[in-house]
Amino acid sequence: MDYKPLSTMRPIRNIKRGAPEAGYWKKFESPVLVKEYGMVTSLEFCPTKPHDLVVTASTRLQMYSSRTGQLKKSIT
Repeated sequence: MDYKPLSTMRPIRNIKRGAPEAGYWKKFESPVLVKEYGMVTSLEFCPTKPHDLVVTASTRLQMYSSRTGQLKKSIT
């Protein structure tokens, strides 16, 4: 019994091109999670730059930086 040799096939290159807006969405970072000691009662963003965040929870008032997400000031 004779066998017929098979010709080898080149693998198909799968060229994946992302959408033009893919670069825009890759610029975003993961959200910053901060654990508070009590129930958050209010959130306020500063309307002018640098748009810092003020959080009131229980008897505490905390100001966070909008650029780093780090605590800037705390009033208890």
